[in-house]
Amino acid sequence: MDNRHLQLKIIGACVCITVAIALFFLFKPKPDESTTPEHLSLICTNDKCGSDITVSRNEYINLVKQSGYTGAFPNQILLTCSKCGQKSVRVCEKCIKCGKLFLLSYGNKDYPDRCPQCDYSKMEQRFK
Repeated sequence: MDNRHLQLKIIGACVCITVAIALFFLFKPKPDESTTPEHLSLICTNDKCGSDITVSRNEYINLVKQSGYTGAFPNQILLTCSKCGQKSVRVCEKCIKCGKLFLLSYGNKDYPDRCPQCDYSKMEQRFK
């Protein structure tokens, strides 16, 4: 009887593990554009310029290498603007609701990706 009881426990454990693995692959989150963007929006923070461009991830990596930046925080990188010549271009967020380009706002009690124009936040929607 003890061997039979042990066999049933082993079979039950195997079934549970198989179901857990199947559920993981069935419901695992799929990457979306917010986690793996192919293109990045850049904006010049110089008040007299304000130009914006969209670059591919590879183009951005090349721009960062050319700038000589070696720090650990990519959101602090300032690139040179091709229009005004100032070192004032940064990665920005593009609102998926209204299209407004804006810098993420850390340090306040709100979501850093809240659009200053339409008040939408992707993070807020994810956590609802």
